[in-house]
Amino acid sequence: MLPAVLLPVLIAACGGPGETEPENEPFDPGNATFRYRPSVEQIHVWMAEPGALLEVELASRALPRAHMALIDRLQTINASVGEAAQRRDAVAYIRSNLEFHRTLYLRAQAPAMLAMAETVWLQMGPTIRRLYTRLKRREAPHYHRLIIAALKAGDEPGLRLAVRSDVTQGLKMLAG
Repeated sequence: MLPAVLLPVLIAACGGPGETEPENEPFDPGNATFRYRPSVEQIHVWMAEPGALLEVELASRALPRAHMALIDRLQTINASVGEAAQRRDAVAYIRSNLEFHRTLYLRAQAPAMLAMAETVWLQMGPTIRRLYTRLKRREAPHYHRLIIAALKAGDEPGLRLAVRSDVTQGLKMLAG
């Protein structure tokens, strides 16, 4: 996993958003240095992949502690996500979406893992906002309903798949 403290350094090395990607230098056997400069989007994908692994594990650990009050709360938050999508309010959509995930993951009682996931979210924030501003979505994510259904049924494989699919959908949008 890429240490979070390196992300600003990597972004600075790659240039900011909107800058052209420099050509990768060809390998020169006489020169032992070969520099690869990943794009900002590639760095974000590198950050998001470990985040996806953490989120699936957090959801799985939360399942035994899930109760109807939690499920009701997640349904209420998910309705807020849908309302923000209807209004095309990217900031409210992202805030509600993160609240949905954080509310579930708090039940995992794994504060170190949650802190790592939140670090990924913070690093990804500006890119996610730019992405959701362009998004044509008018409703809450379909996978949130699957997450809630899996929690109700006590279905761990279904929960893991739904969380993985929800996070992976975001990764696919980041990757282009």
